[in-house]
Amino acid sequence: MMPASRNLLVFPLLLAFSRGVSPPAAAQVAAPDEYRKIALTRLGDAARGKTLFDGRKIACSQCHSVDGSASKAGPDLFAAGDAFGRSDLIEAILQPSAAIAPGYGTVAVETHEGASFQGILKGSDADGLTLMGPDGELITIRTADIRRQTGIAVSLMPEGLHAALSAEEFTDLIEYLTSLKQAESTLASHHGMPADIPMLAKPAEVRPFFTHEFTLPRSGPETGLSSFRQIPGVGESYLVLHQEGMIWKVDLTASGERKSVFADLTSEVFSGRGPNGLLDVAFHPAFRDNRKYYLFYQVFEEEKVVSKIAERKFDADLRSDSGMSGRDILKIVSVAQDHSGGCLQFGRDGYLYIVMGDTGPHNDPNGHAQNLQLLLGKLMRID
Repeated sequence: MMPASRNLLVFPLLLAFSRGVSPPAAAQVAAPDEYRKIALTRLGDAARGKTLFDGRKIACSQCHSVDGSASKAGPDLFAAGDAFGRSDLIEAILQPSAAIAPGYGTVAVETHEGASFQGILKGSDADGLTLMGPDGELITIRTADIRRQTGIAVSLMPEGLHAALSAEEFTDLIEYLTSLKQAESTLASHHGMPADIPMLAKPAEVRPFFTHEFTLPRSGPETGLSSFRQIPGVGESYLVLHQEGMIWKVDLTASGERKSVFADLTSEVFSGRGPNGLLDVAFHPAFRDNRKYYLFYQVFEEEKVVSKIAERKFDADLRSDSGMSGRDILKIVSVAQDHSGGCLQFGRDGYLYIVMGDTGPHNDPNGHAQNLQLLLGKLMRID
């Protein structure tokens, strides 16, 4: 999940045909692109879509509530039509693991006795945690029994749900999901909304800020760039952060764009099993004198998800990291790798402001953000 992007809905439910319902014959199943094209260009029947949602064929209602209660394993779809565009809903079904909504990543737990459990994290405190699987059953595991807990960037819903539907049925299901709106939004859509929205006289322009690409060979869909910030007092020079621990320096000059490796922290940051890695960078107010900068990142440490603020230094010529070991300023033990926050910024008052998420489970059921004894779910200011 990227801090600056809007996360798509995810549908973590078992395939209908895993329960014994066979998908249409292979010759009748269209390619995903065909489902996408038809659902984007045609209107479906919302009433038929609701029947599919509630019925046994795909059994969406087994994992999703639509009343705002968030009482099931999947995201509550109340007002889904307000929160997400039609294309977002289509992609959430066709590619369920491409962008998992915060709080709905799969958590895997292994006990000391060798038992394994997977599900959505529904509760966590000092005594243990509670998972919910696609069947809606809650499983509570004591902290003392947990040998290993990891996050998995894969939806509980396997790929291929659309194969249980015809392209027309898929379109009906999308039509139903887009119809799930708050009453006032539905009312507004019928009063005052023009049938045709005119084009802007001067359309908005979107241009790439950098021409270089910033990818790593092992990166999956859940990882990528997390932040970039201008280096103070060094002209048009920027640090670009990749979640997996790579930091590049990019200089924009009259002769072109120069990209170089500033620091490779992948061995320190990248574990390949869940936490969000590098999230943000900030520069000390006296950076030109002390060359200090600060990283906000999230890693596994002693089998726990830990969010850290670390102080590091540039080398003397300001071209790369000094190579010296960083100094931990703050360490926050997190519940999970979701809702990590991640913003780091010095204010004009010289204090460092830190935005820390509640880290899950979804909807903060244990009230971590309201508990002043914890640093989870807080906006903090430190000297």
